[in-house]
Amino acid sequence: MNDVQIWWVGMECRQKQESVDEVFGTVDLVTADGRHHSSHKFPDGPDYWSLGPDGERIATAQTLLYSGPAIDLALAGSLVEWDSGDIQKYKDAAAEAVSVVAAAALAAAGGGGGVLAKPLVDLLAEALVDLATDVLGLDADPYTPKAVQLTRDELVASGERRRTLRRNDDHRSITWTHEIVLTGTDDGGDVGEYALYFDVRGPGWGAPYAMVEEGSVAGSVAAVSRHRGHLDLFWAAPDGGIYGIAWAGQWSAPYLVVPGAYARAVCAASRFDDHLDLFYTTGDGGIGARSWSSGAGWGEPYSMAPAGSTAGSVTAASRHREHLDLFWAAPDGGVVARSWAGQWSEPYLVVPGNDAHATAVCAASRFDGHLDLFWAGADGGVGARSWSAATGWGVPYPMAGPGSASNSVTAASRHREHIDLFWAAPDGGVVARSWGGREWSEPYLVVPGADAQAVSAASRFDDHLDLFWTGADGGVGARSWMQ
Repeated sequence: MNDVQIWWVGMECRQKQESVDEVFGTVDLVTADGRHHSSHKFPDGPDYWSLGPDGERIATAQTLLYSGPAIDLALAGSLVEWDSGDIQKYKDAAAEAVSVVAAAALAAAGGGGGVLAKPLVDLLAEALVDLATDVLGLDADPYTPKAVQLTRDELVASGERRRTLRRNDDHRSITWTHEIVLTGTDDGGDVGEYALYFDVRGPGWGAPYAMVEEGSVAGSVAAVSRHRGHLDLFWAAPDGGIYGIAWAGQWSAPYLVVPGAYARAVCAASRFDDHLDLFYTTGDGGIGARSWSSGAGWGEPYSMAPAGSTAGSVTAASRHREHLDLFWAAPDGGVVARSWAGQWSEPYLVVPGNDAHATAVCAASRFDGHLDLFWAGADGGVGARSWSAATGWGVPYPMAGPGSASNSVTAASRHREHIDLFWAAPDGGVVARSWGGREWSEPYLVVPGADAQAVSAASRFDDHLDLFWTGADGGVGARSWMQ
């Protein structure tokens, strides 16, 4: 059966009611059998979005509403021009209304005597009508809720519908397959129109999308997954700080992780679900670190290597919960490492400078007894060296010839028999090679013309991979793969 993911990817203000519209709402989904339903309030938290002025016509999002077999379903959207009242109560009321519709659909599908009084799409839309007035009072200016039906066949063929929204008065863009257009009239007779956009993603690589606005990044980017329901993305900002966003069903707002670190390159690794280690190179060639645990949060920053230790990037990989390896490109082009197994080892040389000429490094572990190290060389080639518990470090070997890579390489393993290697090419594209248990594939293009400067990849579970890159404009782009 064809599996799909349905994402809410953003909203466009097509016609504003006021000089600045203060809006919030929900996106909602119910499958025809009632087994799956979701109601997401936007923006996250008790706030609203201010939209309408030039430069603020598009709000982007990346919220997963459904992941599973392609099945008939209904999508809905509601929108409110905020005046007063408890936004959280509206969110809770919308979620309850959607759950009631899902329960009715489940009863009907189960054949237990339940029969839907109306088509699912009508029930879902009607469940949201009058909700704003009932919860927020007469001062609220709700738009008319709307629902659309998507059949299984439409979901499977959604890739043919994909297009990109761009406006001259907003630098943001949205790639989408389906839309819901909402209209509303306020007490003064002013008419507003907003479009909610959804992206249905099937197997393979989805469409590229923006993760972080331009001007946000001045160094590298790092992604790491602690468990299948969570992903963290970090980047070095122009002010030298390190920022992050976290995904746990939807993306959080950006937050500051390490202020004033003078960070250039960042990497992160997780040894187990409740722990995360973040590493970064500093302007003086040192390496700093900060660790997170679910019990204590972020600890104090600490030093991993003194000034002058590195002239390139840094990478970390965990083979199991009691072991972590940290690698960095040294000023002489060698690759140096430290290992943790209860305590940190002294630095040791993994690849001599005359073998690697490394400027960027990455590492990935497919299982407890194996580690793969990759590096981009000064000549634009990509080299590798593998370690196994049985034989130790093998002989270095080439992965891509001279002129292939600019200055960044990343690798991610989805399971013990698969690893993907990506690098930023001189033309700004992102190129990859994949290993599936026997041999490496030929290089193939994943993202053409991305102006990619640095790349990072992470896998949350066997059938999913997320690729991120920093662009020449200081933004972060992304593309996701699912099986």
